Amino acid sequence: MRRVVGGVTGLVLLLLGVIAGNVWSRSKRLGDSLVDAANARSQDFARPVHRQPAEGTTFQACLGPIIDSVPDGGLLAFTGKADADLVSDVLDGRAEFAQLSTATVTALHHDAPIAREALACSRAPMMGDAPGMGPLAGWQHPRKRHPPQLQINKLALLEAQELLRDGHADEALELCGDVWAFGRDVVYDEGLIGAMLCTAMVQRSMQTCGLAVDRASVGAKSRFLAELVELRRGLPSFADVLDTERVEIQLIAWGDFLSERQLRLLPENARELANEHNAEDGEHPLRSVARWLYWSEAVDTARRLSAAARLPTRRSAMASIESEHSFLEALADPGPKSPMSGFMLRYDVVPLEFDLLEAAARVDLGLTPSSTVTVTHVDGGVELHVEWEVDAGESVIIHPDSAAASSGSAATPR
Repeated sequence: MRRVVGGVTGLVLLLLGVIAGNVWSRSKRLGDSLVDAANARSQDFARPVHRQPAEGTTFQACLGPIIDSVPDGGLLAFTGKADADLVSDVLDGRAEFAQLSTATVTALHHDAPIAREALACSRAPMMGDAPGMGPLAGWQHPRKRHPPQLQINKLALLEAQELLRDGHADEALELCGDVWAFGRDVVYDEGLIGAMLCTAMVQRSMQTCGLAVDRASVGAKSRFLAELVELRRGLPSFADVLDTERVEIQLIAWGDFLSERQLRLLPENARELANEHNAEDGEHPLRSVARWLYWSEAVDTARRLSAAARLPTRRSAMASIESEHSFLEALADPGPKSPMSGFMLRYDVVPLEFDLLEAAARVDLGLTPSSTVTVTHVDGGVELHVEWEVDAGESVIIHPDSAAASSGSAATPR
């Protein structure tokens, strides 16, 4: 009898040992893969630069100290809501720059040099990491708590409006090149959040930069067109954004499963991010197990979404993946999820608006032989379609809502 009991005990211990070994092996494999991905995402890399690059720095190393210098109240502090609303009206073409209050213009002149300095960071030859900067930087870092990117964008566009009022359209158009470069680099720097910030930035800039294209000299338009082509070439795709998001989400949701050795191997920003989001105190052990079991499935789903985002029918392919639900996901209780296909549809406006401004510049330069310019993005049978008629010698001004994410929207000359 003792032999039987001893044999059963041995089998149980052996089975537990095999399970423990598989658990350890699985955790090590997932953790090592995450460490490798985080290090790869944190490497410096070059992207097309729209103008003569600055030397020896990255966008993040350049922008970080500028963010540190932003006052606690932010940039372009208004005296009230009416001033803020009027600024929006000016940028959207519903009011003239001359209608701005003295307080707003004073704030613009005070803060514009900071915005100019920040925009110049997009001429840095490389993207990379810096403390509190980059897509894997911890959310609690001071540079992440009150990001000024949208304020920088608004300041620059207000300055461009002032330049247009004063008859300096060439300088305003040059500033627009920096604005669009800055928006592009924010995508690299902030991942999915950056993609949404970039979308807001370029949408807000359409009226001002469309006016600048219309009024600038031939030489300025030619330079801007060349810059726009370079920027468009370096614009991250939404699939690229998803690749970065996959790494960030793992650090947030499963960073507490990394070993001490794996944590040490992470880049500093990624390590801080993983430590910020350790398991909640008092988390039920069964939920911890479910969360751990769901890790591999979540990574696989994220990879499938990235692959789907590269397909011609990406919207329907991504929506199909996002409609799937599993038992493990329910047990892990990851919380409500925003469909990535929805974020993609918003971000799709950005390349469309690049194409719109490029088309407007080509028309004004006489490089487009047809009197009709059409920009069409097709995704699984759904079209984003923009068309306007251009008579010989007539200029094109793009309305701010001309690139709305819909099945049809028009920009008409005036």
